[in-house]
Amino acid sequence: MRWLSATDSSSASAGLPLTLSIVAARAATRPTHPLSSIAADLTSSGTGLHALADPDSAADARASLALSYHALSPGATRILRLSSLHPGAEASRNALASLAGVPVTDAEGDLDELERVYLMTQPEPHRYACHDVVRAYAAELAAEHDANDEDAVRLRMLDHYRQNAYRAMRTLRSNRSPVAFLNPLPGVTVDEFGTAEDASGWFASLYPVLRVLLEQTIEHNLPEYRPSTCHNRRPPAAASPSS
Repeated sequence: MRWLSATDSSSASAGLPLTLSIVAARAATRPTHPLSSIAADLTSSGTGLHALADPDSAADARASLALSYHALSPGATRILRLSSLHPGAEASRNALASLAGVPVTDAEGDLDELERVYLMTQPEPHRYACHDVVRAYAAELAAEHDANDEDAVRLRMLDHYRQNAYRAMRTLRSNRSPVAFLNPLPGVTVDEFGTAEDASGWFASLYPVLRVLLEQTIEHNLPEYRPSTCHNRRPPAAASPSS
């Protein structure tokens, strides 16, 4: 039971060495408190940054994250900040490259750097995620440093998914004549789908993200960036030979 509680504490602190030290310090000052209680406090606050805050700034989660952040290259810091603008718990390499408006090769180097310092993980090949603690910290930094670029970043993100939705539909409906479509915006990287299964799988896995992006196009009055294939319906299935 104590092992499970320790695992919960690790999860609540994003598995980061410095924030784990903060959790350990909190446990040391509360020797009569079970680890399960400490873990529950950390995970129930909504954002890990507030849960890990301490009156002593040296033991504050922001301070510990800042040590890792300020050791990063400019490209890695930017892609970390902008990743907080992406809806969903994970994002693909191409989506993050599009957010930053950089070539995939540059994004790969930045993402590798973020992995090395535990600010991002790669749960699947070319898919990246960060803990809520890190995401909250990145969002604070994005609001401070990237507010002037937010519209351009949003357009690239919307265009990445709009382009992918079009290509996925074209793969699923390969027996139909393709319709004319605009080229990607500068800085946008798109996916290619080799099979109908690839395309259908993309829709199935990204459906919640596409719904959020659809809402963003409505909120910001950007109908031309709408991933039209997710309008009020579930992802389409692959076309049968007779259809």
